[in-house]
Parts: sequence; C-alpha cells; structure tokens
Amino acid sequence: MCMNILRYKGFWGCDSVCGLEIKELGDGKVAVILTELEDNSGTSVTNFYEYLATEVYWKYLAPRPVESIIWIEHYPENPRIEREAVWDRVFLRWDGRRFSNPQWRPLDRETKGQLGLIH
Repeated sequence: MCMNILRYKGFWGCDSVCGLEIKELGDGKVAVILTELEDNSGTSVTNFYEYLATEVYWKYLAPRPVESIIWIEHYPENPRIEREAVWDRVFLRWDGRRFSNPQWRPLDRETKGQLGLIH
C-alpha cells in the first residue's frame, strides 16, 4: 500500500489534509483508507468523512458500484498523546450523487489482517 496525500478545503474553507490509500482486494472489492495526519491543522477526517468519500469516489472510483467499496478511517498510533492506532469501518448512505450519514464500527484484529492492514 502506498499512502497519498489528499488536500481538501474543510469547514469554513479551512486548508486540510489526510492520507489516502486505495487497495484492490482481488475479489471485486476495494478498500479506501482515509488517515488522519498529525500535521493536519484543518478539519479532521472524522468530521468530513462523507465529503471526502464523495470526492474520492468521483475522482478515483466511479463508475465502480458503491457496494464494492469498503470505507475505512485510520488514526495512527501516537505515543505523545497515548493513543493506540485506531481502525474503523465507515458505513455510508449513497443517494446516487453523494455519501452521507457516516457510521463508524471498530475493525477487529481478524478483519484488519484480512484487509492487510496489520501483519
């Protein structure tokens, strides 16, 4: 996996940045991982997830069926603030044009391994 940097205008036009990884899973599915970066001084991935998902879909994934996309939010380990790495699956509603209504569910260790997120 290779993480790219996604720059975006967050709330109130605030310059924001996150990591973006798109990983083909080989079974017709793709995992999209949006990572909160320590140097992001703008709107967090969590607070802007549905907008980022919409942008990523139209820029990189359309016309792929939205059902084939596994959306993941990642916060890396940060010992400075005593935070372990966090991996959540994000479920989104799709209206044919945009995503909305994000809901987060923690990924268990087995699923993280299956997705190649940990070794």
